[in-house]
Amino acid sequence: MLKTTYRQYQQCAKVQTMLKNNLISLLATAFPDANRLFTSPVRANGSEKWIGFVAAFLHCECVCGLTEKAFTAKYQRWCNKHGYNFSQDKALDSYTSACGHFSVMPKANTTKLLIEQAVFQLWAVSTALAALRNAVSGGIAAGVLHCDGDVRCCDPALGPSLWQRSALCAVSTPRKRWWLSRVSTPLHTSPARWKSVAAASPNGVPPLCAEHCSW
Repeated sequence: MLKTTYRQYQQCAKVQTMLKNNLISLLATAFPDANRLFTSPVRANGSEKWIGFVAAFLHCECVCGLTEKAFTAKYQRWCNKHGYNFSQDKALDSYTSACGHFSVMPKANTTKLLIEQAVFQLWAVSTALAALRNAVSGGIAAGVLHCDGDVRCCDPALGPSLWQRSALCAVSTPRKRWWLSRVSTPLHTSPARWKSVAAASPNGVPPLCAEHCSW
């Protein structure tokens, strides 16, 4: 179970990376460097501050079209609504960054549609990834770890790291290469056996033996 869950987690993480790169490429033509405005860590539900900011301010003209005071007030209301810390300096930096860039795509309904869909897709995958991580980590923190029918007790404080180490070990463990040992193991033969083989092949080429042929 743990190995299967971790593989699904890896697949979901790859999709999240792909969608995040897609959103950043769209913002490069509509709101350059919007993904670099905030460095807040990812929340437990998978949300990120810069993604939520882009969902509220889809285009750099959404910021430049306002005065600095009006944008600061709107940004403060957005922070209070979503539970982020408000900073006057961060509001000024965001306003200066937006006014210092020129967008390639115009502020139109098509641009709004493209960015909104990219944000919603990334939100959905990030939420699913966070739910999967929290569910598995919560099960480990309860004290029981299920790994392909193997039940192990672990320290709740080491639950998430133990899950990742155990799952990675389960995924990366190679199968036994039984044929390598069979080919590399020399055959134990006696001189009498070699004499019988030489007598059966006067031209010097031993006959194929079905018992010891590996092909």
